[in-house]
Amino acid sequence: MSPRTTTAVKVVIDGKRLSAQPGETVLTVARREGIDIPALCQMEGTAPWGACRLCLVEVEGQAKLQAACTTWVSDGMVVRTDTPRVRQKRASYLEMYLSDHDSYCEAPCADACPAHIDVPAYIAALADGDAAGAAAIVRRDLPFPGILGRVCPRYCEPVCRRGEVDDPIAICALHRAAADHGRAVLAAGMPSGRRVAVIGAGPAGLAAAWYLAEKGHGVTVYDTNEKPGGSLRYSIPEFRLPERVLDRELEPLWEAGVRFVDDTALGYEVTVEGLRDAGFDAVLVAVGTWQTATSKIPGSEAVIEGLDLLRKVREGRKVRISDTVAVIGGGTPALDAARTARRLGATSVTVLAPRDAAHLEAGARDLAAALEEGVTFEFDVAAKKVKAGKHGRPSAVECVRLGRSKGRTREIKGSAFEVPATTVISAVSYVPDLGDAAEELALSSWNTLAANRFTGRTASDGVFAAGDAVTGARSVIHAVAAGKRSALAIDAWLRGTDLVKLEERLAVYAAQPYLEQLADAPKLGELGERLAERSPVWLKMGIAAEPAKRATMPRIAKARRTKGFDEVEKGYSLASARAEAMRCLQCVCPSNGACDLQRLGVEHGMTSNSLVAPGARIRALEPQYEHPFIRRDMERCISCGRCVRVCRDVAGPACYDFTGRGFMMNVDTPYGEALQLADCISCGRCVTACPTGALTFNERALQSFRIEESRCIMCRECVNVCPADALKETSHFEEARTQWLELVAQGSKLAGGHRLCAGCGAPIVARQVLMGTSDPVVVSAATGCLEVSTTIYPYTSWTGSYIHTAFENAAATISGVETAFRALKKKGRIDENVKFIAFGGDGGTYDIGLQSLSGAMERGHQMLYVCYDNEAYMNTGFQRSGATPIGAWTTTSPVGKEQAGKLQNRKNLTEIMVAHGLRYVAQASPHDPRDLVRKAAKALATPGPSFLNILSPCPRGWRSDGAESIELAREAVNTCYWPLFEVEDGEYRLTYRPKVKQPLAPWLKRQGRFAHLFRPGNEQVLKNLQDWVDDEWEKLLRKCGEPAQTAWEERLAVHGCMYVPEGAR
Repeated sequence: MSPRTTTAVKVVIDGKRLSAQPGETVLTVARREGIDIPALCQMEGTAPWGACRLCLVEVEGQAKLQAACTTWVSDGMVVRTDTPRVRQKRASYLEMYLSDHDSYCEAPCADACPAHIDVPAYIAALADGDAAGAAAIVRRDLPFPGILGRVCPRYCEPVCRRGEVDDPIAICALHRAAADHGRAVLAAGMPSGRRVAVIGAGPAGLAAAWYLAEKGHGVTVYDTNEKPGGSLRYSIPEFRLPERVLDRELEPLWEAGVRFVDDTALGYEVTVEGLRDAGFDAVLVAVGTWQTATSKIPGSEAVIEGLDLLRKVREGRKVRISDTVAVIGGGTPALDAARTARRLGATSVTVLAPRDAAHLEAGARDLAAALEEGVTFEFDVAAKKVKAGKHGRPSAVECVRLGRSKGRTREIKGSAFEVPATTVISAVSYVPDLGDAAEELALSSWNTLAANRFTGRTASDGVFAAGDAVTGARSVIHAVAAGKRSALAIDAWLRGTDLVKLEERLAVYAAQPYLEQLADAPKLGELGERLAERSPVWLKMGIAAEPAKRATMPRIAKARRTKGFDEVEKGYSLASARAEAMRCLQCVCPSNGACDLQRLGVEHGMTSNSLVAPGARIRALEPQYEHPFIRRDMERCISCGRCVRVCRDVAGPACYDFTGRGFMMNVDTPYGEALQLADCISCGRCVTACPTGALTFNERALQSFRIEESRCIMCRECVNVCPADALKETSHFEEARTQWLELVAQGSKLAGGHRLCAGCGAPIVARQVLMGTSDPVVVSAATGCLEVSTTIYPYTSWTGSYIHTAFENAAATISGVETAFRALKKKGRIDENVKFIAFGGDGGTYDIGLQSLSGAMERGHQMLYVCYDNEAYMNTGFQRSGATPIGAWTTTSPVGKEQAGKLQNRKNLTEIMVAHGLRYVAQASPHDPRDLVRKAAKALATPGPSFLNILSPCPRGWRSDGAESIELAREAVNTCYWPLFEVEDGEYRLTYRPKVKQPLAPWLKRQGRFAHLFRPGNEQVLKNLQDWVDDEWEKLLRKCGEPAQTAWEERLAVHGCMYVPEGAR
């Protein structure tokens, strides 16, 4: 309780003499006066809490530090808020919070990648089985994932946080897998009328051409070589990058209209000025570094140049080397030359590297590969002389060892030694070959092109430069990243952007502290953010992941590697890639830049943490997405209590409370139920109060034109942001929701208390169909599960008129009743509208009842026939029916040596009904009640007979878990085994198309009736079933006027949520 005083008190805080009101806390006074005291638990309008302990301050006369939020001021009080003791104590509490905070602010891998690929996003897509979507995410920043997946030095993997648990994620191998198992697509943008010349068909030039074409510019690529690719084709060996892969990855460029002109060298056949005079609006120089710098090593005239050696081998020319080889250099060309020498017959190959193994320019990946192939290394050495033997050939290389001190490299006295070598290869220093263009372009002090580091803009108007020609020889990924940046800058310049001002803003941004960069990033705009350089601070946090073995990369046997030039790494299968992707920790936080814990961690320099150690306990809690608007990820929770108090004291429902004690303390709903069941009013105050991102708003981003009405809050923002004007502001959603709630409020026409199995689909189907009308209904049900279990004498679950009929004549019975109704209505003896519905299982519909069904449909009765399709005669003991799929076990299609389940494909009854000329036929699934009810309502409102075929999972017959019935129905739709569509007056229309078509096998594995298909010897049956599904799906797509599956995946990869018709492009 605060002390009760009536006069103002005088206090001193950090040397400032202040006047305070009676009953105020030190924290309140300090904040009012602009003195920052950190606090994670305190909120305005709520009582002091004191739980976080970060607001500790020194109070003169008090031995212990005091919590500023619970310490009331007194006259003459002297307070110090930022002493070494205070900072040390705050740091200790921050260590504790961060050690149990399994939620990294942003991904170190994405920052370490020169191209800044959104690594978590594409790995998440791959973990979901969406290889095409993963490749599309990668190509936003890296156009050639298949190439870089093979040759990138993998700067991303050493910083991967998964490495603190076991092994880093195989990041490059995963985007290679996404590319290898799909087809690259480059969708050229709307023609801009502008032309760009790119000089150099290496990684930088080709990357630039990709993004320029994507923006709609006409691109012509010039290169001195006969084929495009530059170093990718002429200096990287076949065993690392096969030519077929290179051609496949580049093919989209030529398909998109990019032109390639060969045998054209800068400064010889073309000049920058000449291209500008020829009508090109902009020129990008990306010629790479192919010219060898003059060597200062005595005896270098006897040396073979590394790039010459690699080029000759790639072109198939004969190269002779001796048994003993020394390679001077530590970059990728040096190691490629060393591994090539082993394949050319050298028995001893030694690399003389100027750095140690940890800092080798080529990277750990190439080093490990070279060591496995028998290449030896001398690290931290400098070649001083190549000694000549007989006939002027080399005999040895004189070397000296290097030492480093205070950032400087020096030769160690007395460390000279010789490395025997009769062939010496040099792969040390290369510069761009500019020809006469060197006179028209500004050069740096390193004899490379001078260009802005953010945009690649040179001093010449309309001329840009990128890649090794600017930076000197670097990795392929650096070149690709530079090409992308220059392409984006060229596009912006062609559209009128002032690049000079943009470069100035980017330079200021790059020099800012990390927290300021996070705050100012949105001000840069989309282009600025893609070009910006950032300096993240990596806080040391705990990790809750359990160890999981990294997927093994298939490789050819070691004994075979040096016998030829076959690709060494074979790449992941999709299954292996998905398993590896699921190891990813997903270092992404939606509150990055808006998190108080992150801000305090950065301000206190929490880049190390004594509490984070292998084996340390970390709480592992699954994120909860069940609330329509609020996402709870309690691994980010620090138990500050803000949400508890704001919900209880301000909003009122008291949806949160503390559970557990000590280390296991958690914030949850009082009884651990879903948040919306705890009287949540969806006000969002808990989200805005949370200081760490443990509570965030669920994003309501449209993934397609299908709107999840249950989550819509009628904000109309989708109307404003839709790029295709596909949405209009109407009252349709409100009306639809009102109608749905009215339907639900009516109650079910099939009451509870029936005897159907738990998880049976039949009662769910019946209830949803009956919700399609508010008129009285007469139901006829054929003998079967639904009939037997809902009418056990003397009880019934049907609340309306009901007729039990024989197995084979439900349609005939209801057609007779409908005829009688029409006769009575004609005579005026009945005034009301009545609907007539027949329910039959697949046995009574596909087979024994097909004759009566066909007759009723042909006669044109005003009725709806509903088949609840559980794919066998389930009521009589699981016998096969015409609906049973190929390969399924039933008691009459057993599994044994002679056959593996049913031998025939299922009958397409829906198409048979369409052939009857019905005005309305549809397929539905109980997992989507809105779709099913809408179709039932439409069928019942359609003049004449109509037919619904509805999948009805049967836990007993399918040998599945009853709790998974709805999920199995959903998966059947997403695999396209049971597509949702309708045929109205002969016109086919898909009512749902999976964004990603799922494979059939995981769905089958969840059903015991297919268990035998996964035993050895039944692979062909499994393949036949998948092929049948794929063929039927493609037929349906053609009938619906939808693009084929391959075209869909390609367009989805390019356009995301928006399908662009052919005529609209």
